[in-house]
Amino acid sequence: MPDVFATLPLRFCGYGFAFGECAKYNFTFRTVDLLNCMGGVYIVCHAAKNGWDARNDNPLLRILDTLIFDGIASCIIPCFMCYHACRLTANLLSELDTLPRFIYKWGPFVVGVTLLLILSKNIDELVNKILDETLRTLY
Repeated sequence: MPDVFATLPLRFCGYGFAFGECAKYNFTFRTVDLLNCMGGVYIVCHAAKNGWDARNDNPLLRILDTLIFDGIASCIIPCFMCYHACRLTANLLSELDTLPRFIYKWGPFVVGVTLLLILSKNIDELVNKILDETLRTLY
C-alpha cells in the first residue's frame, strides 16, 4: 500500500518549514509559525502512521527511519534551499532600480516556492537513495 503522506498534495504539508522560510519576509510571524506547525504536525503524523503500519514488525525502527527521512527531506534540505534561493533573489533584485515595487517584495517568495515545488520529488528520491545505501543497510 502506498504511503499516503508521500503523495501530493499532502506531501507539501511536510514542507511547512521551508514554506515558512520563504514567507518570513512577506507575512506575519503568526503565519510563519502556522506553517512551521504544519510541518511539525506532518512529520509527527507521518512517523506515527508508519509506526502503526509496522506494529507487527518493528515499529520503533520504522518511526526512527521516518523521522530521519522527514528531518532531511522535509526540513534540512528544503529550508537550506529556500533560504538561500530567497536571499540570493533578494540580493540580486536589490541591485536593480527599474523594476516595479511588488517584484522586490514578492520575487524572492515566488522563486523559493517555485524551486521547492519543482524539486520536491527529486529531493525525496535523493534522500531515499542515500538512506537506502547507508542507514537502511543496517536493518
